[in-house]
Amino acid sequence: MKNYKALVIRKEKKIFSLKIEKINFDPVNSDEVMVKVEYSSINFKDLLVCSGNPALVRKFPHVPGIDAAGTVFKSNSKKFKVGEKVAIIARPLGIKSPGGFSEFVTVPFNWLTKLPKNITTKKSMILGTAGFTAMFAINLLISFGLKKSKLPVLVTGATGGVGVYSIIFL
Repeated sequence: MKNYKALVIRKEKKIFSLKIEKINFDPVNSDEVMVKVEYSSINFKDLLVCSGNPALVRKFPHVPGIDAAGTVFKSNSKKFKVGEKVAIIARPLGIKSPGGFSEFVTVPFNWLTKLPKNITTKKSMILGTAGFTAMFAINLLISFGLKKSKLPVLVTGATGGVGVYSIIFL
């Protein structure tokens, strides 16, 4: 296998295009792990990137997808073994590096999280960065003294992913 498929954003002058293309494999560096992507999620940042938002991505062509989950395919890390289930959430994936809208993604090993046996790659992407961010915010509120007896809590921006998950978790 010499290449793999990915959604690629190209910019020609001021016009952006999206197309599934074949990409050649690059070598995996000493601190990196290659993951065979099984699932990714669609996040608001992905919408912005695919629309050509210049504040997020400035180098084209580019592969979007800020979340990914799958199986370790190649590893140069003692921490991750081939065949392990992993997720990449809340990292610069799809912004500063090629993202998860791809059959494979190569990332620094410290971007990966091993998935517990009871969490599938699919379930991890159902929550993705939006779920992670919501839980992070709620835990922060709890650390500042939020208790069940102090409910209800107003959630602004409740139509977005983080807002929806915040409501579910609360």
